[in-house]
Parts: sequence; structure tokens; C-alpha cells
Amino acid sequence: RLKRLLHVRFYTHAQKNIDANPEVKFYLASDGADVIEYMQKHFPGRVIINEGAELSRKSKSGMENAIIDLLALSRTGGIIGSFGSTFSDMASYIGRTDLEYSNSKGKD
Repeated sequence: RLKRLLHVRFYTHAQKNIDANPEVKFYLASDGADVIEYMQKHFPGRVIINEGAELSRKSKSGMENAIIDLLALSRTGGIIGSFGSTFSDMASYIGRTDLEYSNSKGKD
């Protein structure tokens, strides 16, 4: 249930961005196959991912892909992240990119 709620919150923020800019696309940096599947299903043609990347962050390849995701995310026009996510925070810091949270202060 919690994962579903988080998906809905990301969806809501993504839809708000689409309403403001109908041409917008999203770079999705996630280690969750379910998140990727959900966002691709709900936003076909708008979700860009590191195709073929290993999602597990427990292997060397997975950690390398995480760095690729971090740097790619830092180059976007804005980040929708989870409160308390050091990944989102770091990408925002590196790229001096605006960060909005899909949840407020960790409340789910």
C-alpha cells in the first residue's frame, strides 16, 4: 500500500509538470522495476531511463549505473524526489537544479 501511495504522489507531481509544459519528459532514476513500470505505463513516451542498466545497487555494475543516473538527473531542468532521499538531494546539489518533494517531510 505504501509503494502504491508513493507512486501516486510521483504521478501527481509529474502530471502537474505536464499540465504546465505539454512537451515535458522525465528522466527516471530509480532502482525499483515497479516504479519504472508504473511511470512508463502512465506516461508513455515521456519517461527516459538508463536502458538496460542493472537496478541492484549491490554490484559494481549497479553502483556504476547509479552514478550515471545521478549525473544524468543532475542535468535535468528539475527533480521530483522523495523527502530524505540523499540521491535526489545530491543530484540537485551537483546540478544546481530545483528539487521538489513528492512527499512533505517524510510524511506518507
